[in-house]
Amino acid sequence: MNTNFKIINMKIKDLFTQDVNREIETVVKAADTRNIDSEIIEYVITNEVSRKIGDLFSSYGDSNTINGVWIHGFFGSGKSHLLKMLSYVFGNYKLSSGMSAAEVFASKAKDEFIKGDIHRISQIPSESILFNIDDQATISNNENKDSVLLVFYKVFYDHLGFYGTQPHMAEFEWWLRFRKNIYEEFKEEFFNITNIDWASARRDFYDPDVTDAASEALAKLLDRAEGDFETILEDIESKQSLSVEDFSNRVSEYIKTKKGNFHLNFFIDEVGQFIAGDINLMLNLQTIVEGLASTTNNKSWVFATAQSSIEGLGDDIKKTQDYARILGRFRMQINLTSANVDEVIEKRLLDKKEDKISKLVDIYNKERSLINTLISSSDNRGMPVVAYRDEDDFVMKYPFLFYQFSLFQECRTTLAGHDVFQGKHASVGERSMLGVFQSVLKDIENDAILTTPSFDKMYKGIENDLRAEFVTSINNAETNLNDDFAIKVLKTLFLVKYYKQFLATKENIAMLLIDNIHINT
Repeated sequence: MNTNFKIINMKIKDLFTQDVNREIETVVKAADTRNIDSEIIEYVITNEVSRKIGDLFSSYGDSNTINGVWIHGFFGSGKSHLLKMLSYVFGNYKLSSGMSAAEVFASKAKDEFIKGDIHRISQIPSESILFNIDDQATISNNENKDSVLLVFYKVFYDHLGFYGTQPHMAEFEWWLRFRKNIYEEFKEEFFNITNIDWASARRDFYDPDVTDAASEALAKLLDRAEGDFETILEDIESKQSLSVEDFSNRVSEYIKTKKGNFHLNFFIDEVGQFIAGDINLMLNLQTIVEGLASTTNNKSWVFATAQSSIEGLGDDIKKTQDYARILGRFRMQINLTSANVDEVIEKRLLDKKEDKISKLVDIYNKERSLINTLISSSDNRGMPVVAYRDEDDFVMKYPFLFYQFSLFQECRTTLAGHDVFQGKHASVGERSMLGVFQSVLKDIENDAILTTPSFDKMYKGIENDLRAEFVTSINNAETNLNDDFAIKVLKTLFLVKYYKQFLATKENIAMLLIDNIHINT
């Protein structure tokens, strides 16, 4: 639709401070360390997060408090991202710029008390162990009642530079470092004998060449006969007894080797999915957290994420007599709801150039009545549809419309409830809200100003995550129909089909498909 508005030749992509095609990590993974600095810099402390982390920051460092934190929320709520940021803040991570993660995080906080607590925490020396429990469960599986403990052993030993995949090898290295204080000398001597780094050779711990060289190195360093160490690895493996008490004592011993009020914290992603309602696994986790609290004097905290609260993990857990102890150990619960997902999208994707803001304000003030007339629900019994709340909202959300954020989120949730998604995160779909909105923005980036994306464009952002049977009709329509508008209607109907609060009338669907603002100048 034509217009002679003076900025019509400007493209959508010209509005933004950052390239809409840049790489944005839309699904945060704990083990991914490729873009740590940019993740920290781009992280958004939403109003919801700000409200819910205050108690955590004020309590940390107090030896009289609990040491278990349970962060839960629907997939896409940002719980994994928050966990990752907390691990860097509490672990005193330094960015390449020289700033600490705590400094960056504090600069984003709006609450002065939280800022103060973050700065206080940054003065506590600590290290963080961040991991996805499914990724690390290489020496166990969730059918073993001690499998959570085995993963804790592994990540702790890995953190120390030991071979955590094989506990008896890590035990051997622990003995060298903390009992004999010759670990570095042993590695050097082993290399002199074999011309192979110990870190590589230890993977072949069963190889006689490795065991012979280890015996020779130990004999020289400890002034003993080689025969004294011929079976040391086998002896350790046969006598090793892994337990919560032993693990907690080792963590405590490691903490005591550090100066000051040192803390060692564990950050576990997706523990709820790993436990999956198994009371033995939940008790295993609870006992570990309790053991760390008592042996380290609360200098070792455990932060865990799950899609549900502890109460929502299953009836078996709620019925156990230890249920109260589990809740007591994880009294610090942070529930994220995606309530401010639009805030994240606005700041990470839709941030506008300073010189473009006044132009957008002019558009809104001149055409506010028209915009509100075009974007309005035909039936007040359904979901209220609002184009924009005010001119500031228009500037922040443009080219998207206010209602598109909440409507798409609700549609995605109800689609998940009807089992339309595939893969690991079938409960809601793999792509985050941020990823979907970026895919739409890429699709319209070269369109002229005054373009608004029609709601059907959201379909493309989730298409690859849908089960095949749910996309067959749309694929067939795209192949056989020579009617672009009919296909847009079909995609829109699919998105809203299960969301009963939105009345899919002819008028409402037509409103969702508006892709241009008429300017009368």
